[in-house]
Amino acid sequence: MAKHVMERFFLLMQSILFRRIANSFPTNAFKQLMDRLFIIVEKIGSKLQIFSELYLDMYKEIVSEEIRMASISIHDRILIIGSGSLPSTAVLFAQKTNASVVAIDKDPEAIRASKEYIQQFSLGHHLEIECADGFSYPFDGFDVIVVLYGVKRQSEMIAHLATHVRPNTRVIVRIITDAQGKILDDRIDLSRYFEIKDQVRSETLGSITSFFLIKKPLD
Repeated sequence: MAKHVMERFFLLMQSILFRRIANSFPTNAFKQLMDRLFIIVEKIGSKLQIFSELYLDMYKEIVSEEIRMASISIHDRILIIGSGSLPSTAVLFAQKTNASVVAIDKDPEAIRASKEYIQQFSLGHHLEIECADGFSYPFDGFDVIVVLYGVKRQSEMIAHLATHVRPNTRVIVRIITDAQGKILDDRIDLSRYFEIKDQVRSETLGSITSFFLIKKPLD
């Protein structure tokens, strides 16, 4: 019964936030609102098992599609930037690929909560959680880098990646888009730095589209 109520609540919140409020707010203001909301929701949700289970379910679809479009396998090393208090994406990548996953966030409180959260999954050496800033973290040795929607200064992070990743590094970025997949934040210009190889829009996450990118060759 409790799980059913929570599922209905999640569906209602998705409808309100992504389909109604998102269309009436300026993109930058909406992202700031969502960043704050995600932080609060994840910190509360990390303490509630029913909530964290549903939160994990929300991300299963998009993670499966990201694994498919970037051809991620057990042989890859994956870095996830902005994992938060409920590192659902990191857990799912580790579970579905058995690859080595490192998830980072610069909030020490979020790192403490996420380390407690992942203990229930018995992922062992497949998943590491670190307190670090994506702008200063070394990218060498990673085959796949995932930039989550909640990363602040997302446009700057994309530009930073373009100058610091290897040419063959697979980059995945989650961004707010309209129903046709058009990026709403005019500060983000993926094609300036990367070739867009594929993209997938999440039905469960509303207005978020995941882009698979490869760094453009230097002229």
